[in-house]
Amino acid sequence: MSFFKNLFNSGEQSKAKPEWDSIGTTIEKFELPYLHPDHHDYPAWAGGDRYLNLLKTKWGNWIVYTNGLHNIVSGALYEIYIETDEAVEDFGSSWQANIIYAVGRLIPKVNDLSKRVERHQYLSIQIEMEGAPDDWSLKNETGNITLFVGLENPKIKLADFSFIPLNIKLMRPKEAEYVKANGDSARHELAKLYMRQGQTCVTSMIRESVI
Repeated sequence: MSFFKNLFNSGEQSKAKPEWDSIGTTIEKFELPYLHPDHHDYPAWAGGDRYLNLLKTKWGNWIVYTNGLHNIVSGALYEIYIETDEAVEDFGSSWQANIIYAVGRLIPKVNDLSKRVERHQYLSIQIEMEGAPDDWSLKNETGNITLFVGLENPKIKLADFSFIPLNIKLMRPKEAEYVKANGDSARHELAKLYMRQGQTCVTSMIRESVI
């Protein structure tokens, strides 16, 4: 994680970056307006404007990412994204956008996120989502969906970004239970297993559990 520290202490962030344009084309945007009743209790993002964007990658996958979450001055260094090999047809109501929307509610409330990422490298979080498929949901839990945070994407060059694109990957219940039982060591083991499974950073609804 030392590269992340160097990136933001070197002055590199002041230079113009290609950012998401370096990996594909953004084809749709979904704004979260402050005065809209559906989003009125949504936390303010550091950048002011709040968007979820849909991008088609150069290698044929889809990425839903936040735009407006990061602000180097305030110390919020991240935009979050989910990558999928499943076409996103109804962007605003897609499961991919719903996951990023839900995580976007939490990120601004985590004051020490950068320190946590630097200390642990990988994180996991639980969110509550209605209508999630049973085979992806933890039973009898507050926060039925579990997400793996921080996998490195070999197709994304950090030097192309003025922030850190933070990968969000949907976890199978067995994987979530493994982390709950074994903590940090389990997250590192899962990262290795995801790499072995292939398409490390990709979330697919037909992916088998690695546990």
